Amino acid sequence: MIKYYKIIFIILIFSILSNGIIFFNYTDKISIKENKTLATFPFKLPFHEEFPREFDRYINDRIGLKNSAVALHNYIYNKLPLSDIINENVNAVKGIDNWLYINMINDDYIHYSGLINYDDTQYNKLKEILIQIDEYCKKNNIVFYFMMPPTKSILYPEYYPTFVNKLRKQSNYELINNFILNNININYVNIYEILKKEKSNY
Repeated sequence: MIKYYKIIFIILIFSILSNGIIFFNYTDKISIKENKTLATFPFKLPFHEEFPREFDRYINDRIGLKNSAVALHNYIYNKLPLSDIINENVNAVKGIDNWLYINMINDDYIHYSGLINYDDTQYNKLKEILIQIDEYCKKNNIVFYFMMPPTKSILYPEYYPTFVNKLRKQSNYELINNFILNNININYVNIYEILKKEKSNY
């Protein structure tokens, strides 16, 4: 009997994976549902440093049944027994001890769990922008201070709903915070560390 379950499981997994290939979107240039231009196949050599990142975007944008999978995820997230956890009126997630976390368009949930990864291009763009602002201020005798406030989920992760799993130890906020501290020479107010030290007192 166990062998039959194994066979059924293998067939099920194979069916899911094969559907991604069978229904792969090779032709569309834009996605109306996502309101964006779809990634094209990278015209670079496979050993080029940009090839893996561009190929990953190509697969993510065009894999078969993607829209159905996203629709199913949104339905489960918003409509099923999670109704006690998600407050649709204020678009918030209910955590432990009735703590509420603002979660507009699933943005906080996505960043907290680590579903979005920033690449070197985005980090370098941030560095370039902040340095340009700092240089402009110096030329005009302005003292520039940069501060990046953390979200509630970053400051109080212990009360975040337990059904949300973190895919990595550090959140996007913490990674960006560390990047600024270690790579950009500007007046940076590390408000995260200040608030983290004081949160037990207030």
